[in-house]
Formats: sequence, C-alpha cells, structure tokens
Amino acid sequence: MKKIFLLITLMAGSVLAQGQRTVDASITGVTVYVDRAAVTRSAEIFLNPGDYDLLLKDLPSSLQDQSLRVGGSGSASAKITDIKIEMDYIDTLPKNRLKELQDQLAILQAEERVHSDRLSLLNKEKELLNEIKNSVVNQSNNKDVPKPSMDDWTKLFVFYDSNIEKINDEIRTLEKKKNDVASKKNVIQQQINQLSGYSKLTRKKVWVSVSVAKAGNLNLDVSYVLTGAKWYPVYDVRVSPDDKSVDMVYYAMVAQSTGEDWKGVKLSISTARPNISATMPQLSSWYLNVYEYYLSGKADDAKTLAPMAGAGAGVRYFKKSEKAKEQSIDEEEIAGEVNDLGSESAVVETRSTSVVFNVTKPATIPSDNFDHKVLITTEKLKSDFEYSSVPKLSQLAYLKGKIENTTEVPFLSGNANIFFGNNFVGTSYLNTVIPTETFNVFLGVDDAIKIKREQVRDYKAESGIFSKSTKKTFEYKITIESFKKTEDTITVQDQFPVSQDERIKVETVIPQFEKDKNIAAHPNGVMERKGNGVVEWRLRIKPKEKIELRIKYVVEYPREIQVDGL
Repeated sequence: MKKIFLLITLMAGSVLAQGQRTVDASITGVTVYVDRAAVTRSAEIFLNPGDYDLLLKDLPSSLQDQSLRVGGSGSASAKITDIKIEMDYIDTLPKNRLKELQDQLAILQAEERVHSDRLSLLNKEKELLNEIKNSVVNQSNNKDVPKPSMDDWTKLFVFYDSNIEKINDEIRTLEKKKNDVASKKNVIQQQINQLSGYSKLTRKKVWVSVSVAKAGNLNLDVSYVLTGAKWYPVYDVRVSPDDKSVDMVYYAMVAQSTGEDWKGVKLSISTARPNISATMPQLSSWYLNVYEYYLSGKADDAKTLAPMAGAGAGVRYFKKSEKAKEQSIDEEEIAGEVNDLGSESAVVETRSTSVVFNVTKPATIPSDNFDHKVLITTEKLKSDFEYSSVPKLSQLAYLKGKIENTTEVPFLSGNANIFFGNNFVGTSYLNTVIPTETFNVFLGVDDAIKIKREQVRDYKAESGIFSKSTKKTFEYKITIESFKKTEDTITVQDQFPVSQDERIKVETVIPQFEKDKNIAAHPNGVMERKGNGVVEWRLRIKPKEKIELRIKYVVEYPREIQVDGL
C-alpha cells in the first residue's frame, strides 16, 4: 500500500513540474540607435525536470518579431525547444493608470489657469502704464494745464521704463511656461485618448518552451528590437583661456515612446545605423529606349458634333520596353543576440563601422517622448587660438579655437554650447569630426585687435570713341592694429565681384598674383586667391603692430546696361 501511495505522489510531482509558468522578466539593458532600440530583459527561475511553457507578457506591440532572441544559463540543464510570439488584446483598461493621467492633466490645467490669470493681470498693468504715459503727454499739449518740467519728464520715463521692462520680462517667462505646460498636456492627453478611445489595448506576449533535464536555476535573457526610440548628440565645449585646454563634454539626448519605461537600466548609445543595409547594393542594367507614338481617341462629326462610330483620333505615347528595375536598399535586421552591454569600466566600445558608448550609471528613460540628457563622456583636448575677420561684413576680430579630435571616437554632428572660461559664448553647430580631424569653434570678439575697412577710391570713367563702355574703379584699405601683448595669427577675408555675364568684365588690380598661381607672399604671411572671388590673408601680427591691406578692382560694362549687384 505504501509503495502505491509513493508512486502516486511521484506521478503527481511530475505532473506539477510541467505546464505553464509566467515569468517576470525586468528590463536590464537597452542599446539606443538613432531610430530604434534593442532591449534586454532578464529573469531567474527555479525549474524541476520536465517540459515548460514560460510566458512573458505585457510586451510592447512595436516589438519586431524577427529580432527576438532568447538565451539561458544557470545551474539547470535545460534546452529551449520553441519560441512563439502572439498578439495580446487587453480588454480591461488600466484604470489606475488612466486616473493617474487624468490627475496629472488636472494639475497641468490648474497651472495653466494660474499662468493665464497672471498674464491677464500683467497685460492690464501694461495698459494702465501706457494710459498714464499718454495722459501726461496729452496734458502737456493742453495750453490750460501747466507743462511738466524736465525733471518731471525724467521721473515719468524712468518710472515707465523700469516698470514696463519688468512686466515684459515676466510676460515672456510666463508665456514660455505656458508653452511648456501645453506640450506636457498634449502628451498626457494623447495617452488618455489612447486608453479611453479603444476597448482593447494591443500588446505582445512570448511563449518560450523549455525542456529541463536537471533541476536548478535558469537565468533567462530575452532581447528584441523596438521602434519609437531615438537619440542625437549635443555638446558642451569648455575652452580654458589660460592653458588652451578643452573639456569636450559629450551628451546624448535620448527620447522614447516604445510603451515601456526603462527604469535603472544599463544604457548604451550606438552610432550604428541599422536602417542602412550592411551589404553594398549592386548595380543592375540601365536600358535606354525610344518612345513610340500612335493615334487613339475619338472623332466627332463636323456638322452634328456627334461621335463618329468606329473613328478615333488623338495622340498618346507608350514606351516600347518596360522601365529598368530600380535598385533599393533593404532594411537591415539586427541579427544575432544583443551584445553584452558591458561593465562600468568599459565606457567606449569601438567597432569597425560604429562606436558604442556604455553609460556607467544606471539610467531611467520613461516612455514620454521627451528628450532626456545622458552624459556619455568627457574628453580632454588641446586647442590653438587664432583670429578671423571679414571686415566687409563686420569690422571685428573673432577669436577662434582650432581643436583636434585626439580621441578614438568620432564627434557626430550636433549643437554645441561654447564656453570660454566661465563665460557662455553662444551656441554653434558641429559637423561630424572623425579622430585626428581638426574643427573650429568661435570664442567671441577680442576688442584688443582693431580692424577698419574704408573705401579710398570709387570713380567712374567712360571710354571708347563714342563712350560706349563704362569703367568703375573701386579701392579699399583694411587696417589691422594689435593692442595685445602677444604675437598672434589672424586670417582676413575680402572679395572681388564675379561676373555672370560676358558683357561685364572684372579686372583685379590689387593684390597681384602671378599667372596661374593662387598663392603669393606677404611681408606678414601669405595671401591666397580662393574660389568665387574671395581673397584671404593669413598673417602674423606683433604687439602694437599695424598692418595695412588693400584691394582694388575695375569693372567695365557697356554703357547701355545697368549692372545688378554693383
């Protein structure tokens, strides 16, 4: 009897060891590409010997089925026998989430009303100030009313200017806040509409069939690719005026609306572009042929205007052969298991065609489609200073930092905030800078170098037997004077006009270049004739030194025409 009871117990245990198990696999790592993301989920589960169907549910509907990868490790001896992906239609709306969003929307609406009320009050104050000012001005024109003194006028305008400026500043601040609130409201309203407008939410679930031969812990790793994620670079370029060192701070602005929040994950940023095929496209034959024409249509009776049966007229054409095949670039799938996201010590992972930045601190990126700033790396670089000027457009000397990318990673194109010492200079745009390449950043104006451009000659002369042509001579002088204590390099540009009509002749007089040569010597450096009529001087200027440059040209054209742009 005991043997029978023991056999029944073992059979029951075997049955219990098989079947369906729901697995809670949390997001542990994310690699963000420019237009998508690769997500890794991990879970640990103890399994006895037997066959199991492990369920991972509530996955985003944007999961790309062909990208799904499942792997396992641990003390259990197990084998994955099948993987299935199914759509999951959720009938029950997440009421708690809906209420949470509605509460957030109510808070934002209240905040918006506060801003609107304050703006309304400020506009009334502004109107009142203008009425006071206009009233005083109108009274001053009334002969029966004593005219205000100069001191009264001064007090009035000081009072008006100070108050109107405060009001305008606050109005601008409030309008920006209102715009920010409106953006947040729009995002939340879209989420509410999604929850409220559909009776079923679409998600995905994954079934993983596992056969376990030996009991133990199974560490399950699931990875997949999602659309709805993106990143782009931004930079802080901090230049030290003392030692010319540069702190290049590299950020990633990450946004995602994948339908799942990334909380405390190992985040990696990849420069790879998986939407571009890794395989070079092949050219197909390119055929040319002749269009042939034939008559088609209808003809009407000249008298009755009725259509004539069996008669046709009109012209159209058809192509004798089919159009040659157009080549296309297929979207690349991210094949293979998602790579290990790396340890905290491995910050940059350079590959043959891309770079992966492994963020050292856990990151949280909610699914709100807002930009979230993530520090990638800070690099120490060196720079050289020089000055640049285009006196025709601005008679100022602009300090420029020439910086070499001495790192092993590229700086992708993006906006950069430029700092010189503790001063914010402005925002610039960096084009992609590969390793060993040099790029420039402008660091502001230096008043210790004075530049002046003045016209010294502009006269017109008519030539020819009957004065059929007109010549105009132009001459300009550029003066550069340094009040600095150091010897510096400065690049100055000016230009000659370029004729786009053969009747208009342009003769360059000063500076002079040898025939077929575009570079000539200058006592302080060199000068170069560049394209589109641009002349450039690259000069060394000493402390207290003054340099004069001249540009002279003659424009000749027929007397009867009017020259545009001169």
